Amino acid sequence: MKDDTTRTVKTCTERGAGGYNTRYWRESALVAHLRTADPRMAERIYTNGPDVLYMLTPFDTGVFSPRKGSYNSPVTVAGKPRMQLPARLIWFNGIRRAYLYTVDELRQYYRLTPVFQAPDGAVYVVNDKG
Repeated sequence: MKDDTTRTVKTCTERGAGGYNTRYWRESALVAHLRTADPRMAERIYTNGPDVLYMLTPFDTGVFSPRKGSYNSPVTVAGKPRMQLPARLIWFNGIRRAYLYTVDELRQYYRLTPVFQAPDGAVYVVNDKG
């Protein structure tokens, strides 16, 4: 029992206590950028991590990026995903949600212009392809 406790304390000290309080999130280049970005952006914000935005950044108005299906459902949506434009897409590489369109899938329908790129994600301006 003592060894387990010692190991747990050592791990938490090295990596963080878990969840969004881990070294990964504390050292995230994307999160660091968002903490210093202007939270009053006029565009609507889409993201695959609204919980990350809410907990770690001044952006608390992010909504899930377009869904290609319901959570845990094999049924997918057909056609172009609907996005209210102009918009920003904040994409975290480490978050996988199979029911959301990926960046590559959204590129089929929208012009995604990167305005910030980091090893752990990116911020895009989203416009129509027209």
